[in-house]
Amino acid sequence: MVTPLVVFAVAITMTFGGGGIGHPLPELFVQICVAVIAALWLWKIPESQFRAIPKAVWVVGFLLLVVPLVQLVPLPPQVWHSLPGRQIEVDSLALIGRADTWRPLSMDPALSFSSLLSMVSAAMVLVMVASIGRSGRTLVLGVVLVVALLSLVPAVVQLNGAPDSIFAIYPANGGKVRLRGFQNNPNSQADVLLVAMLCAAAFMRDLVQRHILPDQRWLVIGLVGVADLALALAVVLTGSRTGIMMLPLVVAGQIALIRPWLKLRWANLFISLAGVCAIAAGTYSFLPDTSPLMVALDRFSLDHDTRPQIWTNSLYAARQMLPAGAGMGTFVPVFNIYEPAEAVADTYVNRAHNDYLELLLEAGYAGVIAFGAIAILLVVGVVKGLMAADKRSRGQLFCVTLALCVIGLHSLVDYPLRSMSLAGIAALCAAILLNPKANPADYGK
Repeated sequence: MVTPLVVFAVAITMTFGGGGIGHPLPELFVQICVAVIAALWLWKIPESQFRAIPKAVWVVGFLLLVVPLVQLVPLPPQVWHSLPGRQIEVDSLALIGRADTWRPLSMDPALSFSSLLSMVSAAMVLVMVASIGRSGRTLVLGVVLVVALLSLVPAVVQLNGAPDSIFAIYPANGGKVRLRGFQNNPNSQADVLLVAMLCAAAFMRDLVQRHILPDQRWLVIGLVGVADLALALAVVLTGSRTGIMMLPLVVAGQIALIRPWLKLRWANLFISLAGVCAIAAGTYSFLPDTSPLMVALDRFSLDHDTRPQIWTNSLYAARQMLPAGAGMGTFVPVFNIYEPAEAVADTYVNRAHNDYLELLLEAGYAGVIAFGAIAILLVVGVVKGLMAADKRSRGQLFCVTLALCVIGLHSLVDYPLRSMSLAGIAALCAAILLNPKANPADYGK
């Protein structure tokens, strides 16, 4: 009954949620659509199915929202004046006679409220996906795969240098052309494609186990291989260094998922890897320097990478705002205050390029504690799930565990979770981990 609504919510989030803070209208569209779908879901879902959602899911949803909500509560001037890093705010408001007004913990309530709305959408996806059974989750993983493949259509337009085309989705930011698909950030697009590769293997595995596809070795290998050929090449064309380096991890995960059909021997594996390396080397030697593939590979030069300096400056700014933090979504104004004059350049620093460091700056110790609690619940979910779930569900659990690892690892050097699309993917993965026993027999069709 409710599965089509959940599938639609995931598809909308993935397709239109990749704009980031520079494109608020698509994000608002996603927030409204997900809210409407969640209202319909709440109306349609049977009471027994609603009650079956584990408490851990509600706890994670609460932890996602509690910090930005608390940051928006108005505080008396005696309290917020004493918070670290607020003297500049006090002095600025004193110029217009408003220094003694009640103010929230967040230094920019509008930005924090915008972040809260995005997190509410992710929390709704989390709860809705946790309510559906194993067959519904197969559809959800299939939707992730299909939307990622569809994102390659605008990607072709982008690589052909047509930024003004209606298929380009988001305007190019200048510089060398990189594949972005439905994401404004090519690094986020790489994560979407990597997760889709895992979903391809898990989806085909589920279809065979449910007798929708015939249990034939070359059919499974062929379908996964065709999807991989498109998705892996697209990952390289995004120019995402971390995305490219995570390709072996994802391929290893796929091999584990479809291992029963591979019947691998070490000799065959060695020959296959040698063949792939030879083809890659030959292709590299004949490519012109201006080709999209060469442009992507050239990004592995670290000569002009500013991330280490951004991390240093972000950590300094975070220390000035501890223990309370500056407020969710306030990285840019706070970073600009504390950025050393000698580090100022003609480039715009929009993120810390490390989600964990940015969380420390914006949410302080409370955000770190909330994140740590969520991580612990997910680890417990992985252990319990792999031990207690039926064999047919373990493929899904393994897939979403690796997907979260991909997003978590990339968060060390970028900001994938600031994309509503990837936040939604992370939410659906968490939902499957936190309710591993769900199956059609529990909830009906």
